[in-house]
Amino acid sequence: MAKSDLLAAEVTHRLFVGCVVHPASRTQLDVDPYAIVAVDLQSGCITAREVLTNEAEAAAVVTGLTIRYGGPARVSVTQLGPHQFLLPGFIDTHVHASQFGYMGSGYDLPLLDWLSTHTFPEEARFADPAYAAGVYEAAVATYIRYGTTTAVYFATIHTDSCCALVDIVRRRGQRAWVGKVNMDRNSPDTYVETTEESLRETERFVEYVLGNDQASGPPLITPVITPRFVGSCSAPLMQGLAGLADRYDLPIQSHLSENRAEVTWTESLHPECASYTDIYATYGLLRPRSIMAHCVHPQDTELRQLQKHGVGVAHCPNSNFSLISGVADVRRLWRHGLAVGLGTDVAGGCSPSVIDAMRHASLAAKVHIIKQHQEAVDDEACAGCNTKNTINDEVTPLTAGELLYLATLGGAEAMGLATELGNFDVGKSFDALVCDLQPRDSPVVHLRPDEAWATKLEKFIFLGDDRNIRQVFVRGRKIHARGV
Repeated sequence: MAKSDLLAAEVTHRLFVGCVVHPASRTQLDVDPYAIVAVDLQSGCITAREVLTNEAEAAAVVTGLTIRYGGPARVSVTQLGPHQFLLPGFIDTHVHASQFGYMGSGYDLPLLDWLSTHTFPEEARFADPAYAAGVYEAAVATYIRYGTTTAVYFATIHTDSCCALVDIVRRRGQRAWVGKVNMDRNSPDTYVETTEESLRETERFVEYVLGNDQASGPPLITPVITPRFVGSCSAPLMQGLAGLADRYDLPIQSHLSENRAEVTWTESLHPECASYTDIYATYGLLRPRSIMAHCVHPQDTELRQLQKHGVGVAHCPNSNFSLISGVADVRRLWRHGLAVGLGTDVAGGCSPSVIDAMRHASLAAKVHIIKQHQEAVDDEACAGCNTKNTINDEVTPLTAGELLYLATLGGAEAMGLATELGNFDVGKSFDALVCDLQPRDSPVVHLRPDEAWATKLEKFIFLGDDRNIRQVFVRGRKIHARGV
């Protein structure tokens, strides 16, 4: 066959036909049983999303789109099965790739003890790039298998090992922010940098990432400035990192108000600042595309400060439960106008799954409801009254739609990427999951023949796992397919 004939037969578009789950906003989840999403395979972007009422209409639109895109030889059609659906890829806004190897251990300790006992000794081992590469290979493969198309990674202080993580993420095809961790104080002798070394090596890492991107179109990997937290970063280091973020126009990630002991200690280090949040503001680290993980114990003034600077929040409920840190109140964060996504926070969290993060987010919201009800009952002023009337109506369970929003579009908003990711709006990158509720080994144990899609999605959230993730796409490219 002549080269011209091969080019003429090249597939340029893919159509997905079937149930499409589209988080339009925090308050609107569109679940369309008869829908079509069209993808330009060169750009990896969505070129059409059609919502129809029956299979016949869908078939007619498929025919029309096939003609528009150059005929059957140029168009691949994926017909989803009766228990399959298309979902935007999960966005994990906070995860420590270097902690993957000891996930599931140390959960009888609170945060600061857990860091000194488990985290810092393990992360010090990443001075060996070969050891680091082995952990990172397993970690990235696992996150992708669980449907994470975009991850915001903490690595360690070791530049060469951080570069190995970048290489692995790039080869696997995942979208990521990757951060070289910065620590120049209050750290073990075996795991600490000087201020000058930290800034120099961070810039070397940034240059490596920016200078080695091979993606067509916008880069899939972005270096993210990563002061571990205030307690491990001196004022000169924080100022220098803010300068690097300015110079290279980079996002920033860190931790904020995770644990009460951490908050008290951190604020004692900077009596010149009004609060934990104000320390970050004082040294230039709060801005759009800054993500602060946790935000469990902030004052209202701190939340207003975060909102003023356009900072996103990574809600990490599994970790907050596991390390006895507290329970972040997502609805309170939303009331203050903050963009919120979900983080697995491995290894503080004991699961690499954003589905698990949705489940824990649901539980965390219910803890606040239980707490408020109990406080109303215990309040002597409410003795003999109808406590139902004393409950704040704004404290309600998170709906399935809100949980899916947090896992997708909410994460994109927290990262400042909502114009590019998070749902199936035309023009956005096709970062997506083909989900299957009935593989042979499905944890979703029973579906009735007449099960509504709303119920199926709830079962996916509360029963599902990686066995229900059939295919994973980033920018139109399939990066994972399940064998079963």
